[in-house]
Amino acid sequence: MTSFFSVSRDGGRLGVYQGDLTPILLAIYVFAAATTGLTAVMNIAFWLAVLTFFWQRLSKRKPWAISTGPVPYAMLAMTMVFFLSLAVNPAWLSNNLHEFWKDHVRNLLVFLMALSSIRSMQALRPLLMAAVAGFTVRALLLLGLYWGDFQALLPYRKGFALDATFLFTITAALFLFDKGLPRYLRLVLGGALLVQAVPLMLHGSRTPLLAIAAGLIVAAVLGRYWKWLFTGLLVVVVGLVGMAQAHPDLVTRYASPFSEQTYQQDSSFLERRGIWFVTSSLIREHPLLGYGPGWRKLAPLARSEGYIEKLAGSGERQDMLAHDYFRDKGYGKANPHNLYLQVVFETGLLGLSVYLVFLSCTLWCAIRLWGTRIQDNTTLSLTAVALLVCYLITGFANGLWAGSVMLLLIAAVLANQACTMGAAGDSA
Repeated sequence: MTSFFSVSRDGGRLGVYQGDLTPILLAIYVFAAATTGLTAVMNIAFWLAVLTFFWQRLSKRKPWAISTGPVPYAMLAMTMVFFLSLAVNPAWLSNNLHEFWKDHVRNLLVFLMALSSIRSMQALRPLLMAAVAGFTVRALLLLGLYWGDFQALLPYRKGFALDATFLFTITAALFLFDKGLPRYLRLVLGGALLVQAVPLMLHGSRTPLLAIAAGLIVAAVLGRYWKWLFTGLLVVVVGLVGMAQAHPDLVTRYASPFSEQTYQQDSSFLERRGIWFVTSSLIREHPLLGYGPGWRKLAPLARSEGYIEKLAGSGERQDMLAHDYFRDKGYGKANPHNLYLQVVFETGLLGLSVYLVFLSCTLWCAIRLWGTRIQDNTTLSLTAVALLVCYLITGFANGLWAGSVMLLLIAAVLANQACTMGAAGDSA
């Protein structure tokens, strides 16, 4: 059985990290980020991690050890596309630089630090557990909102279901697929799943539940976890029966994606169709490299290009709903509600192509690791597959680069393991 923290006998070094403080600080960062209530701690931990990372590398206390391969190269290409989109949009240059810093610099630094510092599932596991712990704390606070009606906890509800798409999936993947965990940690993860599941079900968001179910089912089938698959389906059935008794309105809502009427009459879906129409129309004017980093300029662009008036003159319900959505929205208040449209809006069709290549390379590395049948590699690959499926599905209804940090952490470790496998194959 693999211990959670590998304890080194070498002069008090921090186990598997061998004196590298960067992963420890990143663990604090992902914990604080998952709670959404410890912003100061999150920012301090992140920038301390960055300073520590560069100080240890520049002073040669730690090697850079940057792996090569399809995933890092795809990320480098994506970064180059961002700079190209900046260059071809001089009218928005100041805004786009600010948005690039706000949305993407942190993610790129996380990927770089993980690529150099976190080289195995053993090193990644504490960071995943830290994220699970932070999200469980947030779920506990939401239980106080739902059952105790403490309105001061309302901010923790914002974006909970979208974050759960990735963090609940990671919790479930570790619980189901990580056979190397000690028994007590598996019990802790089981409790965390229960705590997270209650506010997730009460939240009422449909796409996250579909994405989570699809991701875990695909990973379970790939790993041939038939017992867990059938047990999970039984739990879902029991949960639906219980919900039908306590909250029949929620059951109706969760069943709505399977009804044809939803796509013809549901106001939220029709509104999104209108938003997608406006976003697609704007994209046609800058198809190759988009408008530059940042989705927050969507509403000002929609107004300046006359789409508010065009929507007002339409008799279509989806256009009227989109008109009402954009009419009163200021800068940063409207988003494309679709990750793929958002990528094209920011970086054009070239950016979307490179982004899909990055996801494909990450999936390829995950499947390649799964083929080794080494337990830690299997856990990492199945967790990555579940997360990627969630990411691909939820991207059709949500944007905002949600879940990017966890995806990039896992992608970096997959790249490191794939590079290690390649080196081992060459030496053999």
